[in-house]
Amino acid sequence: MNLHSGTPFWLAKNAVTTARPTLRVDDECDILIVGAGVTGALIAHATTAAGLDTVVLDRRESGIGSTAASTALLQYEIDLELLALGEKIGIVNAQRAYLASARAVASIAALATDLGECDIMRRSSVYLATTRRDARRLQQETMARAEIGLEVEWWPRERVTEQYGFPSHGAIRSEASAEIDALAFTRQLLERAVVQGARWYEQTHISRYMPREGGVTLKTATGNSLKARIVVCATGYDLPDFWKQDRVALHSTYALATERLDHFGPWDDRCLVWESARPYCYMRT
Repeated sequence: MNLHSGTPFWLAKNAVTTARPTLRVDDECDILIVGAGVTGALIAHATTAAGLDTVVLDRRESGIGSTAASTALLQYEIDLELLALGEKIGIVNAQRAYLASARAVASIAALATDLGECDIMRRSSVYLATTRRDARRLQQETMARAEIGLEVEWWPRERVTEQYGFPSHGAIRSEASAEIDALAFTRQLLERAVVQGARWYEQTHISRYMPREGGVTLKTATGNSLKARIVVCATGYDLPDFWKQDRVALHSTYALATERLDHFGPWDDRCLVWESARPYCYMRT
C-alpha cells in the first residue's frame, strides 16, 4: 500500500515498513524476475541460494496482487483429483504430481518456520463430498491416495456431521496441509534473497521485452535498460503486454471474512475445508 502523504510505506502484519526503491539505473543480471508476489519471491530465494545474480521487480508494491488475495491455504490437493488427473496424463504421472505437491507443502512449512514471523500452522483438511455421486467417487479417490502413501482416510457422512456439523455426503480427511500468512512469507523470502545478493525494486513497470542472442533486454517506463540471461514472468493475473490475452479466461472469485471469533464451536481443530462442487468454496480460520 502506498499512502501519498510523504514517504511511501508498505503495511505488513504487525509492522509498517518502508517501500523498496524504484529502479532508476541500467542493470544486468543472470535472472530477472518480473513480479514480486509469493511465486517470484520463492524463485528469487532459490536462484540467489544457487549463486545466480538476481533482480526482482514489481510494477506496484510487492505481494499486494494475487498473493494478498489468495486463500493462504497450503494443500497438496490439485483442482483435478488424482484419478481424474490420471485419466489426462497417466496414473504414474498423476501420482508423481500428487507426491511432489505433498513434498512441496512440507518444504514450504519448513522454510516458513526457518524464516520466522510467517504464522505457519500445520492443519488437517477435509474435502467434502457435495453429492452422493461425489461420495462414491471420493471413496475410490481415498484408496488411490492411500496406495501411494498419502495420509488420508474416508469419513462417512455421519462422522463429518458428528465431528463438525458440516453438510456433506462424506469427506476425504487429509493430514498434509497448512495455512500461512502469505504476505509475510513473501516479504521474508524477498528479504532473505536480498541478504543473499538479490536486488529488489518496486514501482517499476516494464514497457518492452526485446529478445536478443543470449538473453533478453527490457526497457522500463522510465527509460532504463535491464539485460538478463533469463526472464521469469511471475505476474499472477497481471499479464505482460506481450502475452495474448485470448489465451486466458478470467473469472470472478470472492473472499468473505467474519469478524474475529473467540471460538469455532465443533470446528475446534480448525482444519481446512473445501468441497467437491464446481465452482467450490474454501474455508479456513
